[in-house]
Amino acid sequence: MKGDIYASELKSPEEAKRHYKQVLNDFPNSVEIPTVYKHLALLEASEKDYTSATENAQKAYEGYIKDGQKQEAFAALMFKAEVEDKNLKNYNSAVDTLKVAAEL
Repeated sequence: MKGDIYASELKSPEEAKRHYKQVLNDFPNSVEIPTVYKHLALLEASEKDYTSATENAQKAYEGYIKDGQKQEAFAALMFKAEVEDKNLKNYNSAVDTLKVAAEL
């Protein structure tokens, strides 16, 4: 939650990333890990770090699938495909991501 507050309310993305990464390091088995990756992806996309955003969206997807959260996994993939399409102009990768999402 600290990361979310720094990202949205305090407009301090670097501090938000520090808190997100601390959760990833200190609690690697937490059920919140996929959500932390999702929030990192959103933050990175807003900062135009699209490659990192897609990587973290993929990690969010993988974590959600592992936890059996198909709806959240689908949302992570849709976000990833949107970044691949609109921002990276990597249409083939976006199509591949959408194919995986369609299987859910």
